[in-house]
Amino acid sequence: MKSSEILKVQNRIVVLALIVLTVGSICGVFVATAADRSSQSQFAGPTPKERKQRPKNTTEMIERKNEATPTPTPKALTPVALGVWGADGARLTVEDAFATIEFGCSNAEIAEPVSIDSDGKFSAAGVFIRRRPGFQRDGDEPQRLPATFSGTVKGKEMNLKMTLDESGETIGEYLFEHGRSVRIQRRL
Repeated sequence: MKSSEILKVQNRIVVLALIVLTVGSICGVFVATAADRSSQSQFAGPTPKERKQRPKNTTEMIERKNEATPTPTPKALTPVALGVWGADGARLTVEDAFATIEFGCSNAEIAEPVSIDSDGKFSAAGVFIRRRPGFQRDGDEPQRLPATFSGTVKGKEMNLKMTLDESGETIGEYLFEHGRSVRIQRRL
């Protein structure tokens, strides 16, 4: 081989080596010989054992993250006593998964279980159903307004506050007693 041909081959090898190094550095991969691999282990990439330990999918990655991240434990919730709770002008009926409140001219529905924390406090989402005065006409639907029902329970007594979500207006505050019978008079 002539020296000019050898020089061309060497130039091509150098160019190829530069291309490989450039592409490798762009992709985060570094070329190393087997001897260099042990001395430059941070550039060597994962070992077969490390590859097996990598998450296979997003769900596994999230599960591993959750295992490694301590989560704060929420306060334990205790369901409120089921049944009827009475107050002046209002009756609350608590079921397992929801509650209803009847008033003289309106109703309310709590769309989730009513449960108290260790301090006796609760907050639940629902709707306040405002009815118009007089007889209900066909097709005349009452207003269903999103509301928050919050308060405290101590023994057989419950303080309940109803607040409209959109306006922040307090609709009413009641002191209910578990087992108290109440007669609701519907206002027409």
